[in-house]
Amino acid sequence: MKLFPLWLLLAFAGLAAGLYAQDASRWEQGIFSWKASAPVIDVEAQRREADPHVALKDPSVVFHDGRWHVFATLRMKSGKVCMQYLNFADWSQANTAPRTTISFTDQYHCAPQVFYFTPHRRWYLIYQLVDPARSPKMAPYFSTTENLADPKSWSAPQLMVTNPAEKEKWIDFWVICDA
Repeated sequence: MKLFPLWLLLAFAGLAAGLYAQDASRWEQGIFSWKASAPVIDVEAQRREADPHVALKDPSVVFHDGRWHVFATLRMKSGKVCMQYLNFADWSQANTAPRTTISFTDQYHCAPQVFYFTPHRRWYLIYQLVDPARSPKMAPYFSTTENLADPKSWSAPQLMVTNPAEKEKWIDFWVICDA
Protein backbone atom coordinates (compact mmCIF):
# COMPACT_ATOMS: atom_id res chain seq x y z
CA MET A 1 0.00 0.00 0.00
CA LYS A 2 1.40 3.39 -0.98
CA LEU A 3 0.63 6.43 1.16
CA PHE A 4 1.20 9.87 -0.31
CA PRO A 5 -0.29 12.28 2.22
CA LEU A 6 2.42 14.88 1.55
CA TRP A 7 1.26 15.42 -2.02
CA LEU A 8 -2.24 16.09 -0.76
CA LEU A 9 -0.98 18.76 1.61
CA LEU A 10 1.12 20.29 -1.14
CA ALA A 11 -1.87 20.27 -3.48
CA PHE A 12 -3.85 22.09 -0.79
CA ALA A 13 -0.98 24.58 -0.36
CA GLY A 14 -1.05 25.15 -4.11
CA LEU A 15 -4.79 25.72 -3.92
CA ALA A 16 -4.36 28.26 -1.13
CA ALA A 17 -1.63 30.09 -3.07
CA GLY A 18 -3.81 30.12 -6.16
CA LEU A 19 -6.77 31.45 -4.22
CA TYR A 20 -4.76 34.43 -3.01
CA ALA A 21 -4.04 35.25 -6.63
CA GLN A 22 -7.71 35.00 -7.65
CA ASP A 23 -10.30 37.74 -7.36
CA ALA A 24 -11.51 37.87 -3.72
CA SER A 25 -15.15 37.93 -4.83
CA ARG A 26 -14.68 34.59 -6.66
CA TRP A 27 -13.28 33.13 -3.41
CA GLU A 28 -16.18 34.50 -1.39
CA GLN A 29 -18.64 32.96 -3.87
CA GLY A 30 -16.89 29.58 -3.66
CA ILE A 31 -15.71 29.71 -7.27
CA PHE A 32 -12.20 28.32 -7.55
CA SER A 33 -10.24 25.47 -9.11
CA TRP A 34 -7.05 23.55 -8.49
CA LYS A 35 -4.67 21.14 -10.16
CA ALA A 36 -2.99 18.13 -8.57
CA SER A 37 0.30 16.57 -9.60
CA ALA A 38 2.12 13.34 -8.95
CA PRO A 39 3.78 13.14 -5.50
CA VAL A 40 6.27 15.95 -5.01
CA ILE A 41 8.27 14.08 -2.36
CA ASP A 42 8.04 10.34 -2.87
CA VAL A 43 9.14 7.58 -0.47
CA GLU A 44 9.84 5.35 -3.48
CA ALA A 45 12.91 7.48 -4.16
CA GLN A 46 14.28 6.66 -0.70
CA ARG A 47 13.68 2.90 -0.35
CA ARG A 48 16.29 1.10 1.72
CA GLU A 49 16.70 -2.65 1.45
CA ALA A 50 17.30 -3.12 5.17
CA ASP A 51 14.27 -1.11 6.32
CA PRO A 52 12.26 0.38 3.43
CA HIS A 53 10.50 3.69 3.89
CA VAL A 54 6.74 3.25 3.83
CA ALA A 55 5.43 6.81 4.26
CA LEU A 56 6.52 10.40 4.64
CA LYS A 57 3.68 12.34 6.24
CA ASP A 58 2.69 15.12 8.70
CA PRO A 59 4.86 17.76 6.97
CA SER A 60 5.74 21.09 8.49
CA VAL A 61 7.00 23.38 5.72
CA VAL A 62 8.89 26.65 6.20
CA PHE A 63 10.38 29.03 3.61
CA HIS A 64 13.49 30.67 5.12
CA ASP A 65 16.65 32.19 3.64
CA GLY A 66 15.56 31.39 0.09
CA ARG A 67 14.99 27.69 0.75
CA TRP A 68 12.08 25.42 1.57
CA HIS A 69 12.62 23.41 4.77
CA VAL A 70 10.47 20.30 5.24
CA PHE A 71 10.18 18.33 8.48
CA ALA A 72 8.01 15.22 8.26
CA THR A 73 7.18 11.92 9.95
CA LEU A 74 9.06 9.00 8.42
CA ARG A 75 7.49 5.56 8.84
CA MET A 76 9.57 2.49 7.98
CA LYS A 77 8.54 -1.07 7.20
CA SER A 78 9.95 -2.29 10.54
CA GLY A 79 7.47 -0.05 12.35
CA LYS A 80 10.12 2.50 13.38
CA VAL A 81 8.80 6.05 13.28
CA CYS A 82 11.03 9.12 13.40
CA MET A 83 11.38 12.44 11.60
CA GLN A 84 13.09 13.37 8.37
CA TYR A 85 14.37 16.76 7.20
CA LEU A 86 15.12 18.08 3.73
CA ASN A 87 15.57 21.49 2.15
CA PHE A 88 15.70 22.81 -1.40
CA ALA A 89 15.48 26.09 -3.31
CA ASP A 90 12.69 25.07 -5.68
CA TRP A 91 9.91 22.49 -5.42
CA SER A 92 11.18 20.84 -8.61
CA GLN A 93 14.21 19.76 -6.50
CA ALA A 94 12.16 18.35 -3.60
CA ASN A 95 12.22 14.68 -4.57
CA THR A 96 15.98 14.64 -5.14
CA ALA A 97 16.97 16.78 -2.16
CA PRO A 98 19.26 15.06 0.39
CA ARG A 99 17.28 13.76 3.36
CA THR A 100 18.44 13.66 6.96
CA THR A 101 16.81 11.46 9.57
CA ILE A 102 16.31 13.28 12.85
CA SER A 103 16.81 10.67 15.55
CA PHE A 104 16.36 12.21 18.97
CA THR A 105 15.80 8.74 20.43
CA ASP A 106 15.35 5.16 19.31
CA GLN A 107 11.75 5.49 20.54
CA TYR A 108 8.78 6.59 18.46
CA HIS A 109 8.87 10.33 17.71
CA CYS A 110 6.98 12.11 14.97
CA ALA A 111 4.37 14.69 13.88
CA PRO A 112 6.72 17.69 13.70
CA GLN A 113 5.75 21.33 13.66
CA VAL A 114 8.47 23.94 13.21
CA PHE A 115 8.23 27.69 13.76
CA TYR A 116 10.41 30.66 14.66
CA PHE A 117 9.75 32.24 18.06
CA THR A 118 11.04 35.82 17.85
CA PRO A 119 11.24 36.57 21.61
CA HIS A 120 13.72 33.68 22.06
CA ARG A 121 15.38 34.12 18.64
CA ARG A 122 15.12 30.37 18.16
CA TRP A 123 13.41 27.84 15.98
CA TYR A 124 11.11 25.45 17.82
CA LEU A 125 10.32 21.91 16.76
CA ILE A 126 7.23 20.50 18.48
CA TYR A 127 6.55 16.75 18.17
CA GLN A 128 5.22 13.69 19.93
CA LEU A 129 7.64 11.28 21.54
CA VAL A 130 7.24 7.98 23.38
CA ASP A 131 9.03 7.65 26.71
CA PRO A 132 8.19 4.27 28.29
CA ALA A 133 9.28 5.58 31.71
CA ARG A 134 6.58 8.28 31.75
CA SER A 135 2.81 8.27 32.00
CA PRO A 136 1.35 8.91 29.57
CA LYS A 137 4.07 7.32 27.46
CA MET A 138 3.32 9.51 24.40
CA ALA A 139 3.49 13.23 25.13
CA PRO A 140 4.41 16.59 23.58
CA TYR A 141 8.10 17.47 23.43
CA PHE A 142 10.11 20.26 21.88
CA SER A 143 13.63 20.99 20.72
CA THR A 144 15.20 24.29 19.68
CA THR A 145 17.93 25.54 17.37
CA GLU A 146 19.32 28.81 16.08
CA ASN A 147 20.10 27.23 12.68
CA LEU A 148 17.07 25.79 10.89
CA ALA A 149 19.23 24.42 8.06
CA ASP A 150 21.34 22.22 10.38
CA PRO A 151 19.28 19.17 11.39
CA LYS A 152 22.02 18.07 13.81
CA SER A 153 21.80 21.33 15.80
CA TRP A 154 18.46 20.63 17.51
CA SER A 155 18.58 20.45 21.30
CA ALA A 156 17.73 17.26 23.18
CA PRO A 157 13.99 16.57 23.61
CA GLN A 158 12.34 18.54 26.40
CA LEU A 159 8.96 17.59 27.82
CA MET A 160 6.38 20.36 27.35
CA VAL A 161 3.83 19.30 29.97
CA THR A 162 4.99 17.97 33.33
CA ASN A 163 1.61 17.31 34.95
CA PRO A 164 -0.66 15.95 32.21
CA ALA A 165 -4.26 14.98 32.70
CA GLU A 166 -4.98 11.27 32.92
CA LYS A 167 -4.69 10.22 29.30
CA GLU A 168 -3.36 7.07 27.69
CA LYS A 169 -1.52 9.12 25.06
CA TRP A 170 -1.50 12.52 23.41
CA ILE A 171 -0.91 12.81 19.67
CA ASP A 172 -0.30 15.30 16.86
CA PHE A 173 0.36 18.56 18.67
CA TRP A 174 0.14 21.95 16.99
CA VAL A 175 1.02 25.30 18.50
CA ILE A 176 -1.30 28.11 17.52
CA CYS A 177 -0.71 31.69 18.61
CA ASP A 178 -1.41 35.12 17.24
CA ALA A 179 0.92 37.30 19.25
